[in-house]
Amino acid sequence: MFNESTFISMLVFIFIIGNFTGVFIYTLIQNKFVNNLEKRIQDHMKNYEYIVLENTDKIIDEFEEFIEISKKLSNDTLKIQNEILNVNTNTKNQFDKFYDEINQAQITRLRLENEIVKLKNIINRQNKQKKEK
Repeated sequence: MFNESTFISMLVFIFIIGNFTGVFIYTLIQNKFVNNLEKRIQDHMKNYEYIVLENTDKIIDEFEEFIEISKKLSNDTLKIQNEILNVNTNTKNQFDKFYDEINQAQITRLRLENEIVKLKNIINRQNKQKKEK
C-alpha cells in the first residue's frame, strides 16, 4: 500500500499537523483562561474597590458623627463652665456686698460707742457739777 518513505513522510506530516493543532488548541485554551482570569481579576478588583469605598464612606460617616458628638459635648461643657463662672461671680459679689455691710456696721458700731462714751462723760460732768452745787 504505502511505501516506507511515503509512510514516514505521512507520519512526519501528521506529526507536524498534530503539533500545529496542539499548539493552536493550547493557545486558544490559554487565551480563554487568561482572558477569563484577567476578567475575574478585574471583577474582583472592582468588588474590592467598591467594598473599600463603602467601608471608607462608613468610617467617614462614623467619624463625622463622632465629631458632631464631640462638638456637642464641648459646647455643653462650655455652657456648664460659663454657668459655674456666673454662679461664682454672683457669689463673690454677694460676699463682697456682705463684707461691705459688715464693715459699715462695724464702723457704725464704733461711732455709736464713741458717742456713748461722750454722752457718759457729759453725764458724769453734769453729775459732778450738781454735786458741787
